[in-house]
Amino acid sequence: MDNYIEVGQIVNTHGLKGEVKVNPWTDFPEVFEAFDCVFKNDGTKYNIDGIKYQKGCVLLKLRGIDSIDGAERMRNIVLYVQRELFDSLPEDTYLVADIVGLAVKDEKVEYGTVADVIT
Repeated sequence: MDNYIEVGQIVNTHGLKGEVKVNPWTDFPEVFEAFDCVFKNDGTKYNIDGIKYQKGCVLLKLRGIDSIDGAERMRNIVLYVQRELFDSLPEDTYLVADIVGLAVKDEKVEYGTVADVIT
């Protein structure tokens, strides 16, 4: 999924009508409001029919997931969006995916590469 960015992981169900609770992998969970759809790593597309927030998590109603059983089958799935949605970031704002793998160095010494970003 080269042209996609991970935006969160489904961690639980919410209610009986198929909503899922997403742990957002973004500093601003409100960014989900800019998404019309999300994808699984196999390319399956899910249109977003509703968004709510609860205790730092995003509650999503995904089209086609209409029961708690359907939502339960989505647990632990990582969600992706198309990378092009992030093409116009503000100045001095970067995606973690763009930082991982960069060289860490000063004027004289290269120390290694960025392996991960921990917030």
